[in-house]
Amino acid sequence: MPFISSSRVNAASFSLFKRSMLQDASLPLSDVINDQRWQQVFNKHDIDFGSDPDVIYTPAITLWALISQVFFSGEQRSCKAAVIRVASLWAALGRRVCSTEDKRCQGRIKGVRGG
Repeated sequence: MPFISSSRVNAASFSLFKRSMLQDASLPLSDVINDQRWQQVFNKHDIDFGSDPDVIYTPAITLWALISQVFFSGEQRSCKAAVIRVASLWAALGRRVCSTEDKRCQGRIKGVRGG
């Protein structure tokens, strides 16, 4: 089960992905859960989004959320469950979790939907 310690981590860094997924180097898939390798791959393919300070979905967070779905079963594999994990991570990091009741968030939702 993906896990993040309560210590502060840089959400834009792929070390978040590594520390969450790989709690012991002897675990299966340890050879593919390499934060530096993932950073190199994303750099090589110019994958760079979410660089604003208050953005939630950076490449590292997106990868973490996507891969976290693999480690769960049933309803916990859903996109909604992954979004809830991201919100939980954000709250654990002391970041503000946006509520649908919040006017700023409603504006963001409207902007994304083209409304």
